Amino acid sequence: MLERLKKIDRGSLALIAIATAVLFFIALNILSSGTLKTSQLDLTEDSLYTLSPGTVSVLKSIDEPITLKFYLSSALTEQSPVHAQYANRVRELLERYAYISDGKIKLETYAPEPYTLEDDRAMSQGLRGVPVDNAGAVGYFGLVAVNSTDDALVIPFFDPDREQYLEYDLTKLVHSLAHPKKPTIGLLSYLPLAADPSREYKPWEFYRELSQFFRVKSLRTEGRVPDDIDVLLIVHPKNLTEAEQFAVDQFVLRGGKALVIVDPNFETTKRDISQGQPAAGETGSNLPKLFDAWGVEFSTDKVVGDRTVAQSVTTAQAGGRSQVADYLPWLALRTPNFAKDDVTTTQLSRINMASAGFFTLKPGAKTELKPLLFTSPQSEQIDVSDVNFIPDPAALLNNFKSEDRVFTLAARLTGPVKSIYPNGPPWDPITKPGESGAENADSGKAAENAAENAAENAGEGAAKPEQKYLTESVKPINVVLVGDADMLAEKFWLQSRSLYGGEGTVPIANNAEFIINILDNLSGSDDLIGLRSRGLSYRPFIVTEQIRRDAEMKYRETEQKLALKLQSTEAKLQDLRTQGDSSGEVLSNEQRDEIEKFRHEVILVRQQLRDVQHALRKDIDALDTSLKLINIWAVPVIIAILALVLFVVRQARRRRRALHT
Repeated sequence: MLERLKKIDRGSLALIAIATAVLFFIALNILSSGTLKTSQLDLTEDSLYTLSPGTVSVLKSIDEPITLKFYLSSALTEQSPVHAQYANRVRELLERYAYISDGKIKLETYAPEPYTLEDDRAMSQGLRGVPVDNAGAVGYFGLVAVNSTDDALVIPFFDPDREQYLEYDLTKLVHSLAHPKKPTIGLLSYLPLAADPSREYKPWEFYRELSQFFRVKSLRTEGRVPDDIDVLLIVHPKNLTEAEQFAVDQFVLRGGKALVIVDPNFETTKRDISQGQPAAGETGSNLPKLFDAWGVEFSTDKVVGDRTVAQSVTTAQAGGRSQVADYLPWLALRTPNFAKDDVTTTQLSRINMASAGFFTLKPGAKTELKPLLFTSPQSEQIDVSDVNFIPDPAALLNNFKSEDRVFTLAARLTGPVKSIYPNGPPWDPITKPGESGAENADSGKAAENAAENAAENAGEGAAKPEQKYLTESVKPINVVLVGDADMLAEKFWLQSRSLYGGEGTVPIANNAEFIINILDNLSGSDDLIGLRSRGLSYRPFIVTEQIRRDAEMKYRETEQKLALKLQSTEAKLQDLRTQGDSSGEVLSNEQRDEIEKFRHEVILVRQQLRDVQHALRKDIDALDTSLKLINIWAVPVIIAILALVLFVVRQARRRRRALHT
């Protein structure tokens, strides 16, 4: 055999080797497409291409078949490389879902062409078509999912901007079809979450998210929370009636789980400037009686300001210029501000809060408060009156004094508690909750009913009426407290975007995910918790942000002094001009000199102010330049050096082998 190979010239051997390599490559592709189709190597920071344990758990728990109908128009992928690439990602993920589900998920692929029956079917099933030519033809890129009972859910269009949420959207869809019976949430709130008049009676986006996972039942209780409620959700409770407080009290005492969201300063409600400063407590919500019985203190007179996680806002300054400053009560909480050992927070990246309050345990309380969200030590208490009307971010920064204290913004509350109504319902036993005794007296029924009850219960051995209320908890309560209701408003966690004439939103914070995680956990479902926060579109440069804060602290005092000096100088200059205009006399040489002096001083102060503001960005720009140098030059240079080193090493090895032979 070796002799035959020696007789073949090198050119022929090269051709044979190339042909063999091509055949091997084709065989390897065929083999890998069949055996390695579901294998992958994910090197992304957040493992965006690796299915989470929650997804695998959902797929493994499917009991009845689910059909996924994937619609993708070839005309769309031919015209848009972005959508073509994303379509491959979606298709691969759907195939992986079908594989992991052990056949419980059936994937069907359709390629609807314009003006065909499949085109009509795609439109009738709720998919959103996008224009693909000037003749009015549309293309589709969406999904219709159907379970065995003909429940159907639709993703109208796969928006590439939501790629980081692809797994979450698909798993949520599968989970909803696999578990059509949703837990029931009892919603007790005076906010128009389900139908807001200011939004043309459309629901809040938070309410939409909530409705996808739970059956939401609005409550106007009459002394008792219905038995079919799995978790009680109380949002911004203002002036709850005695009957409602009794219902909440008894629900928690008998083992019911609750999430209570209160707020010392609810900013989302618009207030006309002509109404003036809000009265004390007008913008806040609290449950003082219940909190007192639960051993918790929550003040509606103070909000929390945090220098470390304050959000940047644009404010006006002297001279009509705008300025970016940190607004202390608006918090952008991140991983260091979350409980590390709680399932509801371990996967979160960012939560935005606005004018949040804080919780503390009362001295001698038998309950335990376990923080879920908390501030950094660089925090302080701020009077609500300083932020509830026309706040001044610059003034709050100038007056900031850290209390070197961590404030609890959200927490789990557990432990034994007693009822706030030890003597029973807070209404007359012969009246209904919400009715007054006077109203019954006017009808002449109160006295009659009282007499009948007395006669029935009179006499020795008469049976005592059954006590239908609790005076203490039957087991340790399970309640979660959150100190900010503004976090549910869209502007604090969503960013609007348009796509092909349609409106869409992309989360910039995990606000809704946090609340839904809590409700999931309280209702006993944890599969989707790890999915909701994967791949937020907001990915801040933490080091850059810290440098900006340090620089701002360093130059803030100088900047404020120069701004005040500029304002004072411009006021004096305007006074001199006004005096000349009002008198009608020609200005004297001394006045002209004075005006010129002030004008020169204004120019000088403005120059100094610009220098200080430029200094604010000096460190950031330096870091930006360094990052660009590293990414553009350093990495290629390192790769080139490594390649050169490998080349030299190989050449040295070849020389050594040549010498030995």
